[in-house]
Amino acid sequence: MREVIAKPVVLLASLGLALVIAPASTANPIQATYTDRNNCDFHPTMNFPEELGQGPSAAGGPAGPFPVDEAISYSSFGIEQGTCGITADGDDDWLVKITNQSGKAWVDLFFVANADRTFSNFDGEISELGSENSGLAMRIDNIDINQPLLSESIDPDLVFQPGETWDFIVLDFTSSSNIKFDSLGVAHFGGNSTASIVARPIPEPTTATLLGLGLAGLAHGLRRVRR
Repeated sequence: MREVIAKPVVLLASLGLALVIAPASTANPIQATYTDRNNCDFHPTMNFPEELGQGPSAAGGPAGPFPVDEAISYSSFGIEQGTCGITADGDDDWLVKITNQSGKAWVDLFFVANADRTFSNFDGEISELGSENSGLAMRIDNIDINQPLLSESIDPDLVFQPGETWDFIVLDFTSSSNIKFDSLGVAHFGGNSTASIVARPIPEPTTATLLGLGLAGLAHGLRRVRR
């Protein structure tokens, strides 16, 4: 009986050890801040720790520079459906599809146009701390006047779950050099892409918390063995 009880304890302790030595995340964090611009919907100032973009094996578009734990794939199509009281005529109006390939869940997703790009259904602006990178931005949701989010493929809860695809609208997307919507996500919403996605990850149990649970289970198991 003692041997049967001890085996799960050893496994639990091993789990805690594995969590300690597991490699760190490969994400490339950013420090970006949203500021409202009194257009479409109001959102309070908020900060974003990470940016999502095309990953190394992105389907539906060329491979991008983002690591696996920030990876999305995307595709875009012309659309004639408006939002924020703006009528779409299909000219520079886009249905954008993004699929979460990161294995993580995200909330507060914002679409950010690159610095020399504009679009009409923006809410505000997002800028990166310590950089000149900034662009017009909108929250991807179906709330208030600006409702660009048309569908969520898993649950309609505004959580961008692993494997989930979101469809949303971008209207009148133009640039000073007449660049069309042709790429999504070059790191730090600058460079050669046309736009980016910033978001906040849903907190997961930390390594320290999980290790603590493992040690607590080990202590409990040892007490049972000694009896």
